[in-house]
Amino acid sequence: MARYVCETCNRKGDYLEFGLCKQDHPDSVRPIIGHEEGQDIILSMTGKEIKFKDIDANYLNRFICFNAKIMQTSDIANYDIQKTFNCSKCGASKVIECNEFRDIFDKDFFQCTECEQAQMFIDKTQTIVGNLRKVVLQETIEEGDINPRRIEAHLTSKNVFEVKPGKDYRFEARLWSISMGKKGENYNRYVLDIKGLRCLDEDTDILPTPNEIEFLRNIEPKKIIESLAPQIMYRTSEKLASIISFLSGGRVDGIRGDLSCLYVGDPSVGKSDILNALHSLDKKSFKISGRSTSAAGMVMGVDNLPDGTRMATFGPVVQAHGHFVCIDEGDKMRADDMSMLHDVMEDEIAHLNKVGINMSVPAQTKIIMAANPKGSKYDEDATIMANIGMPDSFLARFGYIFLVLDDFTPEMERAKIQRINFIKVNGMERFVENEGLLSHENLMKYLNYAKRITPSYTSEALAKLEDLYIELKYRKQEKGALAIDTRAYYDVIRASYSFARFRLSQKVEICDINMAWRLYMESLKSFKMNTQGEFKDTQLASRDSTRQQFIDETLKECSLNGMINIDSLKLKLMERPKMFRTLGETECTIKELGDEGRLLATGVKGVYKYNG
Repeated sequence: MARYVCETCNRKGDYLEFGLCKQDHPDSVRPIIGHEEGQDIILSMTGKEIKFKDIDANYLNRFICFNAKIMQTSDIANYDIQKTFNCSKCGASKVIECNEFRDIFDKDFFQCTECEQAQMFIDKTQTIVGNLRKVVLQETIEEGDINPRRIEAHLTSKNVFEVKPGKDYRFEARLWSISMGKKGENYNRYVLDIKGLRCLDEDTDILPTPNEIEFLRNIEPKKIIESLAPQIMYRTSEKLASIISFLSGGRVDGIRGDLSCLYVGDPSVGKSDILNALHSLDKKSFKISGRSTSAAGMVMGVDNLPDGTRMATFGPVVQAHGHFVCIDEGDKMRADDMSMLHDVMEDEIAHLNKVGINMSVPAQTKIIMAANPKGSKYDEDATIMANIGMPDSFLARFGYIFLVLDDFTPEMERAKIQRINFIKVNGMERFVENEGLLSHENLMKYLNYAKRITPSYTSEALAKLEDLYIELKYRKQEKGALAIDTRAYYDVIRASYSFARFRLSQKVEICDINMAWRLYMESLKSFKMNTQGEFKDTQLASRDSTRQQFIDETLKECSLNGMINIDSLKLKLMERPKMFRTLGETECTIKELGDEGRLLATGVKGVYKYNG
């Protein structure tokens, strides 16, 4: 049964998809899928809309439309669409076309049908071929069950170059039933012949409206941070690091922009809850367990189709390209698995070199990992590296590494339990409303909006980081401490980019460097490493005491009956251009003063209470 017909020259056959008719009169080439009383039935490519899991024998040889995810792909191959044979004696020619299943006469010669005295031999210069790639499709997350269904599919023409692993697509296809290839067994398998596809992953983020953007701009940063896993208390630094990792990404001048995080600590301290909350903010992300995964299952592996075709199968790290993977129980991963993940985290490319298949695919994926120390509890008598139990080179791929201990005071523990009880009785929505936090949907909108901002670096900001890094680099640390090297410098640069996004700024200012550096100091302090003493929890601005003194004096000068007009404060601060070079830096400093509690909102726009 021919699949296409050209209404101009009345030629039929699968080869028309690639042949001259497509070039000379493409509007005349139409798909056909059957015959009725000897006449061709010409139908539209728009098939019946069904769910992937509902594909069954009722749809054999029919066009259907569905959504599915690319899970495995083969290398690109080719198949013969049309063969031409010439008689060596009479010169007669015969053209043989492949059938609807792409099967074609596989001999190189046969008896001439014209003179019947000589052989007709194939003219390979006249053979028309087409591209072919085999893939395995799976139900999308929205439609999938615990054990999602998979079906083999064949791509032809330009479609072979369109597919990307792990992406969701809308497909138009025809359902085939093909033999399993085992002699003596009457078993067939379903194969989908893909005729059209469209990626569904291009832009599906939930974004705020203009009015919501204005509302979100006025939310206190601490409220945004605590909106992530709001049931967890006293983990502000870990939550902030997770948000900063979420907002990181992209490559600048060939250098990766993704920032990964690692949380090492005692059981039941909220590590998994933070991972779960982060995972819920991005449906294209994955959450897996280091206990039950392998390098092949996590990154890339090899599988075989029933016909022996070698297929590259893609794990969560490749599928989450442009997003992130949360790995719980990372300490249970084997050394070989860490090694493969280590390579992908640095190069952001996954390589597969096995017999029958060689493939490299992009994997710009952030890793957010939670792990327990060796022996489950952190041993303060052992070195940091002995407690973590992971290779130095692997740890170097994480921008922020936090030690999370179960060391709450009785008062802190009681407050934690009281929060849990309140949420249990009244529900999370009531708690979020009472605390003035962002709802799950609004937090998602805020981060999706912030992630689209592309700030530019300022030379002043990078010069600031240069001084901070050199001073820390040459501070003496105990044996077995975390490494402080050039990778750490790059990680703080990546984090400052995310901090600029976090405050919805188009420029990476000195305040972003300060915030990124402060968070880095917090991560080192969690392991009791030697850091600059000047950096205190409430100090988010410059280390320069002269600058701080000027800020204090300006606040007092602008205060009238304990109230400060923000516009007047901005103008006064910018009278010192060497300290406040841009309006953005000035506004960032004022925002930091609010975070410190030195400027309190009054409900009147532009007017704050001075809390000296």
